[in-house]
Amino acid sequence: MSGNITPEIWAIIGLVLIVLDMLTYTFVFFFFGISALLTALISWTGLVKSLSWQLVFFSAFSLVSLVVFRKWAKQAFGKNKGAAEYSDLVGQTAYVAVKIPAGGEGKVSFRGSDWLAHSASGGEIEQGAKVVIEEVEGIKLKVSVKPN
Repeated sequence: MSGNITPEIWAIIGLVLIVLDMLTYTFVFFFFGISALLTALISWTGLVKSLSWQLVFFSAFSLVSLVVFRKWAKQAFGKNKGAAEYSDLVGQTAYVAVKIPAGGEGKVSFRGSDWLAHSASGGEIEQGAKVVIEEVEGIKLKVSVKPN
């Protein structure tokens, strides 16, 4: 390889990182993936040949893209965007379908569907208990026992 990484390897690294980010929604791997693809492009054109310069360009692209675009990407595509769609669930009553253990997850029945849920207080909630939805975290509900 004569002291450098071939453009094909940079491209493979870039694609793997982008796919990894699609699985995790962290919006970190994506920018490293884009940086690897840009490094592949400049290596392929012959502008940069040595490994040290490839790493410099990869690092610079990564840093700039993370600083400039990550916050915007999280706002545009992040998991909090979906939570706004379910904000009308907060304050609604549900029933515990599967016991919620202390510090763990169970299920609540709400509007004919079972939702993953955990206790807002961190305590145990028995099956059949009436609960109030306190918060929506992605597709999970944070619930508390409804006072009688």
